[in-house]
Amino acid sequence: HNVISKPKHYMLFPEKNIEVRHLMQVLADRLESNAYSAMFISDYIQMQQYLLRFDEKNGKEDLEKAQWYLEKLIESKDFDA
Repeated sequence: HNVISKPKHYMLFPEKNIEVRHLMQVLADRLESNAYSAMFISDYIQMQQYLLRFDEKNGKEDLEKAQWYLEKLIESKDFDA
């Protein structure tokens, strides 16, 4: 693993060269096509990244950060319709 271009905590499936960022792109595209705001998409992606790498990086701290972003998503104006 290269700490700059391929850090271990961002490699979801190293044997297939699939990184967290590849999954995030698919999810962001899906949310964008469903007309979610840029802020909602950003918070969603942040939450997912913390969830996907918590066991390879900061453990409980990353789960708490994911929870913070989840709370922002729930409070989002995207659900005010």
